[in-house]
Amino acid sequence: MERNYARRDTLRSKRNLKRKIRRVIRKINADMRKDVFGDRFSLRIAQSDIVPYDDNSGWNAHFLIEFRDADYPERNYRHWFEPSFIIYSGFFAGGRHVDTDLNDFIIKSDFWEKHRTAKKER
Repeated sequence: MERNYARRDTLRSKRNLKRKIRRVIRKINADMRKDVFGDRFSLRIAQSDIVPYDDNSGWNAHFLIEFRDADYPERNYRHWFEPSFIIYSGFFAGGRHVDTDLNDFIIKSDFWEKHRTAKKER
């Protein structure tokens, strides 16, 4: 017997998911601008991939997030994330989360060395 599942992959639901992801990325960028980082580091949604399940009961969604360093563009990189790993903080569950990747991205840069030397010069 074939079941007719409710279509959860409607255009409105996909659009709402994309809006939610964009809102989170904008908030992260705004918070970094307010902090000591200024405009040096930022995130950007490079691409999204939303594919419905065969039975139309939902979809697989992934977003390609680009990590940017304004001073050293050669450090920029991209990685695919599921929506839950973008929306929710990475400190409560396993997997690769945007906020923990961003933290590693900033720590591996020379930002804190430059910040300390600039602070000493004042």
